[in-house]
Amino acid sequence: MFKDYGPLSTAVYEITKPIGYSIDGDIEFYAKRLKNVTGSILEIGSGTGRVMIPLLQQGYKVHGVDTSWNMIQSNKRNLDQFNLDTVIFHDNAMTMALEHSYDAIIMPSGTFCLITQYESMVAMVKNIYTHLNTGGRFIFDILLPDDFIVGSSHTSFVNITENCGIVWEMKSLSMDWHTQTTHSLIKYEKWKDGELIDTELQNFPIVWYGIQEMTLLLQTIGFQDVIISTNYQFKHHANGNIITLEATK
Repeated sequence: MFKDYGPLSTAVYEITKPIGYSIDGDIEFYAKRLKNVTGSILEIGSGTGRVMIPLLQQGYKVHGVDTSWNMIQSNKRNLDQFNLDTVIFHDNAMTMALEHSYDAIIMPSGTFCLITQYESMVAMVKNIYTHLNTGGRFIFDILLPDDFIVGSSHTSFVNITENCGIVWEMKSLSMDWHTQTTHSLIKYEKWKDGELIDTELQNFPIVWYGIQEMTLLLQTIGFQDVIISTNYQFKHHANGNIITLEATK
């Protein structure tokens, strides 16, 4: 019934968040935090290459991993367009067993919050730890749902060609305070010459994890020196809905 990051979702993402499009300053922040990294970096949830490609252009050695084949194909097309080359794994971060180890592993924007099962999230963080070199850093964001309104909806439209486009509607269905989860539904419709030619329905749950919750988990797994930043301001602890955690192996 549902499709996660299918062709229509990927097309909308590419148009609305093109390569180099910075969400609240995430690309600039991550580039600064990676400034002294000379070894390889892994981006989990590399998607279309929105973050990866600007980092590659700045000289970083970045690999990617993603569960969506549509996103990977989009990323490869974008790499070709920018005359860049790198490795992208079709895998998930919970069970991946890569031959490479990394000086940094990153999950910008809301990627971390897409892991909605707590056991899967813990397995992922443990697996990330094993893929880091000693002294390597795990940098990721958690998002707080301060603007989520149950019952609200939003409809948008993007053109693909002169006579073809995609309409998508996102409905905010519920918020569960016990499981720390918001639940939305996204419907994509592709229209050509006034006729509906394709549809996708995406189930879109998001989990918000607590700062202390994540700090304790990271330390239990073996990470050290956990640094907290807010709204992409390094070590800034004021109120904000984007929390970045950085931890060292």
